[in-house]
Amino acid sequence: MKFKRVKAFSLAILSLLVIFIVAFFGTDIIMKLVVGHSNEVIAPDLAGLHINVAVKKCKAQNLYVEVEKRVNDDEVEKDNIISQNPHQGLKTKEFRTIKVIVSDGPEIVRMPNLANIAMPEAKLKLQNLELKLGKISYRYSNDVAKGNVIKTFPLAEDLVARKSSIDIFVSLGKMQSSSSSDSKWQDLMNE
Repeated sequence: MKFKRVKAFSLAILSLLVIFIVAFFGTDIIMKLVVGHSNEVIAPDLAGLHINVAVKKCKAQNLYVEVEKRVNDDEVEKDNIISQNPHQGLKTKEFRTIKVIVSDGPEIVRMPNLANIAMPEAKLKLQNLELKLGKISYRYSNDVAKGNVIKTFPLAEDLVARKSSIDIFVSLGKMQSSSSSDSKWQDLMNE
C-alpha cells in the first residue's frame, strides 16, 4: 500500500512536471507566433540623413519615423537627423516607429548695426550675440571718426548663424592731404 502511494505521488509530480514543460514551451511558441518574433528587422542608421531620405529608408523596412523634437545644431545641417531611438543596429519589430531628433541648423541671429561705433563696443556687441570677430580691414573715411566701424560684412540687419565670423572695416580717420601733391594733381587737371 505504501508502494502504491509513492508510485501515485511520483506519477502526480511527473505529470505536473510534464504539464509545466509543455505549458512553458507551448506558451513560448504561441507568443512567438502572436507577437511575431520572426518579423524583426535591424534599425537602420539614420544619423546625418535628411528626414525625407530617412522616411523612405525606413518605409523599405516596414518601419515608421516620428520626429520627437527639433533642436538647433551647429554641425548637423537643417532637416538632417541628429539621433534616433532605437539606435542603429538594434533589433526591432516591423511596423514599429523610430523616434528621431532633427536639426534646425545653427541658431540664427540678426546682425547688429555697428556703423560709427568704437571698436571695443563693437566687439562687445558681437560677443553678446556669440558672433566671432573676423577679418579687420582699415580704410580712410571722411565721415567716420578714427577707430570707429565704417561697415561690416555681413551687413547690419542680415540674418547670420550664431558663431559666424564677422568682417569689420575700421576708420583710419580723414586722409591727410599734402599741399604739394594736391597742387600737382590740380596742375595735371588744368592742362
